[in-house]
Formats: sequence, structure tokens, C-alpha cells
Amino acid sequence: MFSYYGQNGTIIRAFKVHKRLPVHFFMKWKYFVWYKCGTRICELVRSGYLRRSEIDEIGEKNQRFATYSLTAKWFNLSIPEPTFIEKVKNLFNL
Repeated sequence: MFSYYGQNGTIIRAFKVHKRLPVHFFMKWKYFVWYKCGTRICELVRSGYLRRSEIDEIGEKNQRFATYSLTAKWFNLSIPEPTFIEKVKNLFNL
């Protein structure tokens, strides 16, 4: 259903590791999804894989960051993990 390196796959992999994340987490570092992050998260919420928490995270300057977590539906989700060679090819963009 989702690709391992696709935007939806990246978001679900991040939530499997970190459990509860704000949207701005996907704008940097290892799980970079870029400007389509909000759209992809909305798709995952609508399909039932993610759930928005009732309490938003509040930043230093009183900004509000929406926080999301995985629902139980992702347990049946199979994202095939690539082989070592495929990971190396993706790392070096071959």
C-alpha cells in the first residue's frame, strides 16, 4: 500500500519510532517530507492511521503545534522494507 521511502511511509515509520509527534517534526532531519507534510498527515487521519491529540504542543512564542499519534489500524499495515542494496542505492541516489 505505502512505499517505504514515500511520504506516507516515512510519516508512519517516524510515528512507529517516536509514538507522538508534532507536524513540524517532518520539516527537518531524517524524516523530511517537506511542504506536503500537512496534506499527507490529513490523508492518514482521514484513512484512520493517525489521530490528532486533544492537547496541542505550545512553543516558546505561544505558537500551537498540532500533535498526532498512530491508531491501532496501522498494525495490519504492511510496508515492505527494502533490502540492504536498495537502501544503499537510495542513499546515494543511484
